[in-house]
Formats: sequence, C-alpha cells, structure tokens
Amino acid sequence: MAEAIVPSPFILQPTFDWFGNDGNWSTFRINVGSPPQSFQVLPSTVASEFWVAIPVGCSSDPSTGCAASRGVEPFGGVQYQGFQANCSTTWNQQGVFSLGIESALYGPDITGQYGLDTVSFGSVGRSANLTDQAVGGIASGDFWLGIIGLATAQSDFGSQRVSSPLSSMKAQNLTPSASYGLSVGAAHRSSAGGIVIGGFDEAAFEPSNISFAAWAGSARALTVSLQNIVVSNPALGTNTLFTSPLNMSIDMTISQIWFPETVCESIAQLCGLTFDDSTDYFTFTIAANSGENQTYNIVLPYAAFDQQVGWAKYNNGMAYFPIRRARNDTQYVLGRTFLQEAYVVDWERGNFTLGQSRHTNGVTEGSIVPILSPEASQKSTLSTGALAGIRLWQLEHVVGENYGDLKDESHWDEDGVAKELPSRPLKRDAELPGFDQTPGVELPDFP
Repeated sequence: MAEAIVPSPFILQPTFDWFGNDGNWSTFRINVGSPPQSFQVLPSTVASEFWVAIPVGCSSDPSTGCAASRGVEPFGGVQYQGFQANCSTTWNQQGVFSLGIESALYGPDITGQYGLDTVSFGSVGRSANLTDQAVGGIASGDFWLGIIGLATAQSDFGSQRVSSPLSSMKAQNLTPSASYGLSVGAAHRSSAGGIVIGGFDEAAFEPSNISFAAWAGSARALTVSLQNIVVSNPALGTNTLFTSPLNMSIDMTISQIWFPETVCESIAQLCGLTFDDSTDYFTFTIAANSGENQTYNIVLPYAAFDQQVGWAKYNNGMAYFPIRRARNDTQYVLGRTFLQEAYVVDWERGNFTLGQSRHTNGVTEGSIVPILSPEASQKSTLSTGALAGIRLWQLEHVVGENYGDLKDESHWDEDGVAKELPSRPLKRDAELPGFDQTPGVELPDFP
C-alpha cells in the first residue's frame, strides 16, 4: 500500500502593515464568509478560533478611522464598521458567549458574537479554505484587533464542538502537524512577523536548545518560570528586581507584560515612568522554573517598550510603557511585548521552545524545517531543557522551567501526541447590541 504523502509546512506571510491601539503590531490577513470579507488580525497562542471586529465596537469611537484601525478592510468597495454577518451565505449563528481568554485580567464578562463560517488565508500559490470554523465577533476595547488562534482546544457551543484551525488544517492534510513556528515581529526593528504551520523558520531565531512542557487545552498552556529581572542603564547602573521565581504564562493575545505591583513600581522608578490611575497604564513623556539552573536570556532593547496607546484609553495617542500591575499570580503574563524579541516553536508534543529572534522580516521560505506528528516518528531538532529572558535598557528576564509542575500526563495519548481537549463550555451572555442571537436569523447590516 502506498504511503500517505506528507504535506509541506504551511507558510503565512505577514501583511507588512502595523496596527494596534496599544502598540505597533505586525498583522496577518484572513478572509471570513462567502463572499469573503478581509481582516487584518494578530496571532494568538491561547485562542483556538478566529476573532474579527464587529460594528458595535466602533459605535462610541469618535474617530472616522475606527474600523480600519481594527483591521476591517473595505468590502465591496465600502468601508464597513465591522464584519457583515448577514452578507455571508455561509454564516451559521451560534449566539453570544464569553471569549474565555484571560478572564483573570479582564473579567469573565467580555463576550463575542459567535458563529460558524468559512475562513481562508494564505497566498495565491497555496491557501487554506476552512469551512465551519468558530468565528467570534469582538467589540471590546481590550481586544482591538481580531485573531487567528493557534491553540488546539475545541470550541464548545453546547450543541456542538468545533475543531481548531490547526486541527482542521491537519485533518485536511494541509500541514504535516498541528504545530507552529511563530514570530510576532518588531516595529522598532522594521521586522514583520511570520507564521509557519507544521514547521518553523530556522533562520528566524537563535536556537536555545531548551524546551518547556505545555498544558494541552489549558488557558495557560505555555508557562515559564521567570527567574529574575535585571534592569541596567548608564545613569543608574544594574539593578536586580527580585529573586523569587514567578510562573508566567505566554499569551500574545494581549500586548502588555503583567508583573507583580512591586516589580512594576521598581521598573517605573528606574525608567522614569508615571502611573495613570484612570487607565492603569504606565506612561512617559520622553521616549527614550524555579528548580532549574539551566536558563536562557532573551534581550529586548528599550525601543521594544516605547509604544503608543490610543482610543479607548486616551482620545489622543499617549506614549506608554507596556507593563501592567497584576493583582495575583493568575495575572502574571508575558504578552506580545516580550515576544517581539522571541520566536516560539510549539512541537505538538506537549512542549514548546523559545529562542532569541533574528528579525528576518517575514518568513524566509528557503529555511523552513517541517515538524512531523509524533506518529510519523520524526524527532525534533532542538533538545529539551529549560529557558528564557528579557532586557530593557537593558531589562533582562531569566526564565527557567519545572516539568514536574507543568506537565499533566492526561493531556497526551500513548504516542506522545497532545490531545485536542474540549475547551470549557463558553458562557452564554446577554445579546450584543445590533445582533439577533437566534440561529438562522439574518443579522442587520451596519453602514
């Protein structure tokens, strides 16, 4: 019997545009619905579905460019305020549910208008066309841009469960595995991001030879132990901020780094920041695992923290420093700011790797290394161990890991393949303005 043909990794190049209301972030284009409506979105390592902006999200924004700033591209020659569900012949409405992402940070009541629809992305030469995908319409200012989810948990709408984009691509033989290599990009280096599904771009990062265990199907699936933070600058010298390790999740759905309040205050003092009580942001006026000994440093220049925050926090752009004060350990997160200088490889083996980004500006197509599923008996080319770090001005995070605390064997099958676990049921909430929650009812058009 002939062996099945193993597909090559799927490359998703960036748009080479930069969007965001809380920083300058590299985007990717997806098309939703039939006929397709285009959106510029960000990758998420925690979500396992697609999000796009809906019109109600711009109802209170005084600017005329709100929809475009949220990644909504013209449809039929018209700049709508968001996704026009009633224009899609393949839209299957599910209702209003909790987004289920970082509820520890923003509360459990941030909802999305969910449905199933066709989503496509890729290039002219090779594209993915996925039917019946979970699509959440977002209006919250906490999530300004839509996302393409790279996690593998199922979306649970009660009456049915929907496979993640990566699992759907693997099932359609579009990619050799439900793994990925990812760079979010860094505007301060004029280096756009890149996504390789079923492989990684070996030219995009410095190999660390260190990996972390991952919780399949968990909201904190990618977790590292932050060993130390060192801040140094010519005027104040080198300062160590703490010595007790912190378990921090990696989530590029959010922009900021959430530290304990004492750490934020120390950084603010060393970097001349002002805390704005009304927005819970640190602003400035002049831009300028606990048991492991094996570590790896990831270096971020000060420019990586020199960002702008705008509507809905400020009517006009304000220079801010993307750290936030965490109230407890459930809020410790390394967000997109950290990942500007890192490259993430998820192996579909219950582990992931971080390495220092080389800022290659998109995917280098001649340097793609495939990651086959474990059942194909392909072994990763990077070894396991422990990892990571940051520097600001220079700020340095030294991150280690603890496999005993992180890995739950129930999340893998006997071949070592990470299971596609169902997400917790999404909470049904009140109907969003301008939408009818009843399945099959045509949604109103918004100009």
